[in-house]
Amino acid sequence: MRTNDNVIVIADDDLEVCEALAATFESRGYTVRICNDGLAAVALCKELRPGVALIDLEMPGIDGYEVARRLRADPELADTRLVAVTGRSDEQASALAWDAGFHDFLGKPAPVSMLLAMIRRTQEMQAIKSAL
Repeated sequence: MRTNDNVIVIADDDLEVCEALAATFESRGYTVRICNDGLAAVALCKELRPGVALIDLEMPGIDGYEVARRLRADPELADTRLVAVTGRSDEQASALAWDAGFHDFLGKPAPVSMLLAMIRRTQEMQAIKSAL
């Protein structure tokens, strides 16, 4: 099942981070849904099948690592690009993120230009995949 490439899920326990990123992406035409805990992130991703999910690693409920593992276990979400966005920049956090199934690992504050480039690249790859 195809992802909704224009949909972005942002999961972060810091509401200000969620709202700032959401405003940036919405001003560029994306549909954005935000949540502030891991269980809600899993539920939103299963419901919306976003093209990209930006997930904080440290959240209430379940952490971002567990969110990624649960999303990767769902074949319908195989094409969703998972981006870890975190205040942790240590080697252990990035290794655990890769192992959990994240595609990218960015420290906070994540550069918006880099996030937008990742999203565009994801959309390009999905378009190519759909054409095949």
